[in-house]
Amino acid sequence: MKRALSLFVIVVATASCLEVPSAGVGACPVDVTAEGALDVTPFMPVSSVLEQRCGSLDCHGSLGRPLRIYGYTGLRHAATYTVDESGQVRLSEEVKAYVDPVVAEANDLYPGGGSAATSPAEMALNVRSICGLQPEVMRQVVLDGVAPEKLLLLSKPLHLERHKGWKVFERGSLDHRCIASWLQSTQPSGEVDEDACKEALAVP
Repeated sequence: MKRALSLFVIVVATASCLEVPSAGVGACPVDVTAEGALDVTPFMPVSSVLEQRCGSLDCHGSLGRPLRIYGYTGLRHAATYTVDESGQVRLSEEVKAYVDPVVAEANDLYPGGGSAATSPAEMALNVRSICGLQPEVMRQVVLDGVAPEKLLLLSKPLHLERHKGWKVFERGSLDHRCIASWLQSTQPSGEVDEDACKEALAVP
């Protein structure tokens, strides 16, 4: 019960981070705005790679990291409240599932559950996390054609600079090509290398 209550406190305390989009996050390969839902379709294959390589609970699947990756095997997102027809705010069923470990396990909603697929809301949070990490450098990469390796998103896993997780993948690898293609997808003739993303997932 103590574990459940602690998790509830964490979920509720971070509600503003999870549910309120931040304005002015800079230029990203998708339309990141303060209002409205994001179209995460181009990001879906990239999110899968990031979840697999970087999203475990001991890495970026942690609320304590500046770059947070939500996904089906790591950190999960729960809407903390709903508003009923009368306008009354109620604790969401999703959060109730987080609070009750038995229910959470049954619904694969507990962090690290691993069966419930990553939701579009979680992918949108991944996009916002990435785009808000280095907005100025992101703008240079997306709009000015600066090398995507200038971003911590790539320089750290490539171990071009200090990274607690050491080297996650090699320069020119499928993972590298997948993520870099998304970062460059807004440039003329640019597109996400979905084949590289899919093939990367097949590599242990």
